[in-house]
Amino acid sequence: MPNRRKAPIAKLIKRQAEVLLLAYKSGYFDEPRKVTLRELAEMLNLSPSTVKEHLRKGLKRLLDESLK
Repeated sequence: MPNRRKAPIAKLIKRQAEVLLLAYKSGYFDEPRKVTLRELAEMLNLSPSTVKEHLRKGLKRLLDESLK
């Protein structure tokens, strides 16, 4: 059986994946943005600094996995 690598998103902790997926689906990464960090934080019932930290750490982990 071939050795299949897990999708990079599978390497994220649950909250990082939740925040990144919501940010993506809500248009946070679009130009111009369709949702602000503060709006994302309200949707998740978290502080903006916590959401920013989950986004930063989640993106770093995705890049680490993708650029190996």
